[in-house]
Amino acid sequence: MLKELKEALKLIQFDKEVISSIVGRKSATSYGFLILFAIPFISIFIVALNYSSGIGAMFSRFRFWPLMIPFISLSIVYFLESFYLKKLFKIKINYLGLFRVLSHASLVFAVIILFFVLNLFEFRLGDNFLNILFYSAFTFVFVFNYRFLDLVFNLKQKDLYTVIFLSVFSYFIVNLILGDLLVGSSYRLFF
Repeated sequence: MLKELKEALKLIQFDKEVISSIVGRKSATSYGFLILFAIPFISIFIVALNYSSGIGAMFSRFRFWPLMIPFISLSIVYFLESFYLKKLFKIKINYLGLFRVLSHASLVFAVIILFFVLNLFEFRLGDNFLNILFYSAFTFVFVFNYRFLDLVFNLKQKDLYTVIFLSVFSYFIVNLILGDLLVGSSYRLFF
């Protein structure tokens, strides 16, 4: 696992050798899911420590799902992006390869864990700061995604923008649908 984290850090720095290694390695898929879902689980666990009911508070639908839904949405969008590339631009693409790279790049979302650790120690920064951290990481992943698609598929700039726009738009739609299904009308796109 430590090796995967080191590789994810190199990937974030856009190391082309590491990128090509992760695209083709099957074990990177499970580590990609682990990276994507460990971040919200650790965050939820830290949030639960603030409550007198402890770990039991972790599974409240108003605490659990609002932190999980963005990451579930991201994983769905990573696969949707492969679909867009295949159907719109007739690119022969490895769905899992794209997922592996983008899920490893999602390690940047680990900065939100810092937010919850600071809250645990009564250093309150407010939900707006959490939104800034989350959407900064979100922007980083999609800028990385743009560079990755440009490197691997040599698409025209207009086509790259189209894929990124469709992916971001899909993220918000999937996020809203999952939020409405799992949390209800109280779910918001922002924390």
